[in-house]
Amino acid sequence: MGDEALFWEDSWDGHPPILSSFPQLQTLCHIFTNARWVTVEHFKTVKRVGQLEVTCWKDIQEWPVGGLEEDRAVLAKTLESRFCSSICEQDVLAWNPSPKGKFTVAQGYAMLDGNQHGPNIVNWWKKVWHNLSWPKCNFFLWLLVQNKCLTWENLHKRGFHGPSICLLCSKNEECTSHLFFYCPYSREIWHRWWEAWR
Repeated sequence: MGDEALFWEDSWDGHPPILSSFPQLQTLCHIFTNARWVTVEHFKTVKRVGQLEVTCWKDIQEWPVGGLEEDRAVLAKTLESRFCSSICEQDVLAWNPSPKGKFTVAQGYAMLDGNQHGPNIVNWWKKVWHNLSWPKCNFFLWLLVQNKCLTWENLHKRGFHGPSICLLCSKNEECTSHLFFYCPYSREIWHRWWEAWR
């Protein structure tokens, strides 16, 4: 958060902007803006606690006068739950999906594509291609991970016509996840494989 971040309109602490979260505070926003309380820095103060100087939010009594008491209470409660940074520096643009704040084309594409990689997502590329198994097994595993195996679900997408029911259990539609993980026959195979390797 830089020293010029707009209090009402900017996402200055990782939360959505105050006005988009609390549109009912529009009148209060106008009162504060007219009093020239525009940036986040206007809402901060430094208090002395013993020999320490602590940056914190200004008390409600120090705010510009006006507005509904309920609105002022909502704003006070919101500020209580938000971190008041003592760092005052120049504003910078940061790309939130990146830990370093730097934009990359790959991350931009992933955002547009809807395939964001969260902290619990496995990097399948390394798992598939950096092991010592046979190439045809690696290729099949890669197709499986990419949901490109020729199941009836994928064949229908390509214009083929045929039964979409799983040929093993005759209960569900044949898709990659069902065929390899949820079909009772597949689950039994995985269970036996696990028992053999334990």
